[in-house]
Amino acid sequence: MRYWLCLGTLYDIAFALIFSSVIAVLFQIFTLIGYLMIFAACWFIIEFYWWLVNKFGTTLQRNRIIRKYFLGAQFKKR
Repeated sequence: MRYWLCLGTLYDIAFALIFSSVIAVLFQIFTLIGYLMIFAACWFIIEFYWWLVNKFGTTLQRNRIIRKYFLGAQFKKR
C-alpha cells in the first residue's frame, strides 16, 4: 500500500481523532482552532510514520545483501 499525506485511510483519521481528543483534554484546550491544530499535527505524524515505513521497506528490498540473505526466495534472481 502507498501512504501519503492526502491519501490517509479512515483508521489513520480515527487514530488522529482519538489522540487529538486525549491531548486536548490533557492540556485543557477547548477552542476549535486549537483542537484542529492538534488534530492536523497528529494526522501528519501518523501519515509521516507510514510514509517512512514504506520508504524503509522499499529501500530494504533494493539492497542486494539483504535481498539475498534475509528476504527469501521470492526476491532472488532466478
